[in-house]
Amino acid sequence: MFVFGLAIVGKAYHTQTVDNGYWRSLADSTTTKLQKLEPERGNIYSSDDRLLATSLPLFNLRVDFASDAMTDDMFNHDLDSLALMCAQEFKDRSKEEYKRLFVRARDRKRRYFILQNKVDYAAVQEIKKWPLFRLGKYKGGLLVEMVPTRKNPYGTLAERTIGYVRENAQSIGIESQYNNYLAGREGQKLMRRIAGGIFVPISHENAIEPIEGKDVITTIDVNLQDATQNALEKAMKLNDAEYGTCVVMEVNTGAIKAISNLGKSKNGTFAENFNYAVASSTEPGSTFKLASYLALLDDGFIKLTDSVNISFGRANICGHTIKDDGNVFPLFRTITNAFAKSSNVAVARLCKKHYGNNKEGFYKKFKQFGLTEPTQIELKGEPFPTMSKPSQWSCTSVPWKAHGYELKLTPLQLLSFYNAVANGGKKMKPYLVQRVMDNGKVVMENKPQVAIEKIASDYAIGEAVKMLMAVVDTGTARKIKSPYYSIGGKTGTAEINEPGRGYTGKNQASFVGFFPAEAPKYSCIVVIVGPSGILTHGGDVAAPVFKEIADRIMSADPTMHKKVNHFTSKDTFGLMPALVKGDLQEIISLSKIFGIKNPEMEEVDYVTARWVNKVGTIAKINNKEGFVPDVMGLCIDDALFLLENMGLKVSFTGYGKVKSQSILPNTKLVKGSKINLILS
Repeated sequence: MFVFGLAIVGKAYHTQTVDNGYWRSLADSTTTKLQKLEPERGNIYSSDDRLLATSLPLFNLRVDFASDAMTDDMFNHDLDSLALMCAQEFKDRSKEEYKRLFVRARDRKRRYFILQNKVDYAAVQEIKKWPLFRLGKYKGGLLVEMVPTRKNPYGTLAERTIGYVRENAQSIGIESQYNNYLAGREGQKLMRRIAGGIFVPISHENAIEPIEGKDVITTIDVNLQDATQNALEKAMKLNDAEYGTCVVMEVNTGAIKAISNLGKSKNGTFAENFNYAVASSTEPGSTFKLASYLALLDDGFIKLTDSVNISFGRANICGHTIKDDGNVFPLFRTITNAFAKSSNVAVARLCKKHYGNNKEGFYKKFKQFGLTEPTQIELKGEPFPTMSKPSQWSCTSVPWKAHGYELKLTPLQLLSFYNAVANGGKKMKPYLVQRVMDNGKVVMENKPQVAIEKIASDYAIGEAVKMLMAVVDTGTARKIKSPYYSIGGKTGTAEINEPGRGYTGKNQASFVGFFPAEAPKYSCIVVIVGPSGILTHGGDVAAPVFKEIADRIMSADPTMHKKVNHFTSKDTFGLMPALVKGDLQEIISLSKIFGIKNPEMEEVDYVTARWVNKVGTIAKINNKEGFVPDVMGLCIDDALFLLENMGLKVSFTGYGKVKSQSILPNTKLVKGSKINLILS
């Protein structure tokens, strides 16, 4: 016994001294752990500082039905009421189904029963007051886990371009490309397990705080994006198309102001299921003819006044027939007219004549224009243009490439080329992100970047612009000609070549161009694939989308219009045409834009502009409290704001400003009354 006693004492001494570090670390490993502290992900903003993506805290709710503090009496007493509350709030099961689930979970001692996922904060606070749960964390068993969730406040606007980051799937879009900035850096804190298996922080001093993610400011304009997506979706539905894309780019900078990608879902609705603008490469068809004619002009082979024989819209080249789609008379056309009417025969013959024995020269022009390289947009998935080397070309390659076949480009790659023509020959690199901000400090900035200083001579570029304007003035896009501003562009109708099936007769309708043509500010491409209506050509399907977007932009940006009023004296009080009533601040803003000086006024909401003794003045609108105001002459948004804030229910018909109102001005106000407005 004495020997055994000595052995025990010796082992205890050895454990406390020699093995002390090992046993302490083993004890710590079972009672302590490092818990990650998730950083707050950075926001994504539009160019006008509107939130495109942000992180909101949502909560997963679990129930510990095996909690020692939860007695059977507590559980049975609140079971019926709790099941009823769950059925009414979540609406996914009946009261009886919830009761059965809860009883089964209690019998099986479930410690992590899933009650509901992704519940917002306000709902969690109410749920904590429910029967059983109001008894507290241990007696009630309710476990709340915060889950940061990414939200896009504008819903589907530019959804695919904004993108997402997911652990078990491929990440896409700006969220993926700028994840290093947006994600921030994890922190950690040391936790110790106490009675009941609960972990608590050992010391806040030892915690490593997470570093919040940085904010990304994009080039996207929300108003432009909304106009673009609405116009595209309307055309997709009207023509029952398979998918489509539209991109609006700033000519001088290459900044993408709007990008929409819509594909048809199985249920017939349209959603952003793929970034067709960046990643879908197809044969462009007639929109590529601009590159062919620009090559001919830049090499001095043609002039716009030259004549070309279109052979009544049908020609045999290299044993294959090339046909024009309509417009086969007259037999001879000028270069401008052949381009405006989109003659396949004309461009195929011209290119065959001048490049048939100089394939390398034709390819070099495409390379000179930047059509053999990707745009290097900061999104994943952009393919290289499919443009084989001249050594692989056959007899038909030059004439077929001349009108947009035997090559493939993405819509963004083609738009970048047209944008260079609009920009006087300077090709800009497209980009989607302006800068990355960290608490107001710029940590990364993308400035406009020139990809190619000059794609062609000034002469060739100038002649190309004339040709593009002729397409809208007298050619295949004459339906979108505007009396208020000029457009330069090209229609395209390409037959789709599907892998394994060949040319199926299905069309790709497109239009790409810029406006206003004399001093272009925006370029835009519209591509709609698989329209199945009566009209399937670019001029009928895609060009109207371009026109609707351009109209919206031109009407919303006064700086793009020529001045029509000039005042001889800075002290002259002017009056804006057709504006008689409105919000004071908006009238003052418009006055500054149009150079109209207004008299100083007290701070009021709504004013009226009128002529008094041949002088334009602004007067306060006196709306008597308790009486229906006079909204005639106001724009609908101002009229709605004014009337609805007074408690009236408003309906309206027509467009423009309020012409008449069903309840006369200065009538005694009765809240809840219905008032109808007629606009004109």
